Amino acid sequence: MIESILLTDSDQQAIDRAVEQLDGWRAEHVATAELARAVVSHGGIRAVLVASTDPSVLREVVERAHASGIPVVVSCADDTIRRRAVELQVEEWYRCPSDPDEIAQRIRAAVARGLPHATALADRVERVEYEQMLHDSLTGLPTLPVMIERPDAAPPPARGMDEPAHTYRILVVDDNRDAAASLAMLMQMTGHETFTAGDGPEALEAMERRRPEVVLLDIGLPTMNGHEVCRRAREQPWGHDMLIIALTGWGQEEDRRKSRDAGFDGHLVKPVEYAALNALLDSLMAARSA
Repeated sequence: MIESILLTDSDQQAIDRAVEQLDGWRAEHVATAELARAVVSHGGIRAVLVASTDPSVLREVVERAHASGIPVVVSCADDTIRRRAVELQVEEWYRCPSDPDEIAQRIRAAVARGLPHATALADRVERVEYEQMLHDSLTGLPTLPVMIERPDAAPPPARGMDEPAHTYRILVVDDNRDAAASLAMLMQMTGHETFTAGDGPEALEAMERRRPEVVLLDIGLPTMNGHEVCRRAREQPWGHDMLIIALTGWGQEEDRRKSRDAGFDGHLVKPVEYAALNALLDSLMAARSA
């Protein structure tokens, strides 16, 4: 088995315990001052985890990693680091300290999100059953797709992935970052522009800064639930015209009423059917323009 390396400047034992949950992985710890150089000089790096609070180090590491098609996870000691991570469009971040399970999930999600952008691989591999992986991961942790050397292979035909009538800028908000990343990738595969957020404050920040046309918002968020996020967004001038759809495990009429009262335009019950989601987007947008 080819070994995958998580390159990190963190010396926390939680990192090693997290990597133990990833088959065929090991963590390689380097000094913060050596991290950026190590990104391009070491072989076998599958992801980079940055713990440094130095903004110049963070920027250099992210730029070098992304130039090489390597996803980045940032350990955020405070909100200042979190905001820098979001600005640099890293694949994943988590609040420090976090337990090994949480860190392992963030690494998985970062690799899953980074795959479509790994330009070093894009011209020489075929993603086998990639679409099926995305569908499956909406209700659980994603299984990384098998990568097979096929330089001359065309992409496999999509199954049930009809092109939508229109494409939109979509923000996907879910505290299960694996699910958010997977749904975002699924929408991206058919032409939508997507990005994600993992909690209420991050969602409001992304709405204000990136002005999505559509927000797919999980109700069961920690700290600030989806109803409160929607209400706060509607109070802002930039939130008046956003199409905000609730994603939840609850589908009773009372649940739908609460969503309407909070300002949601639509209410979908998980697991989300891709065709139903696109149909709802198009119908709601058509109703607005009528």
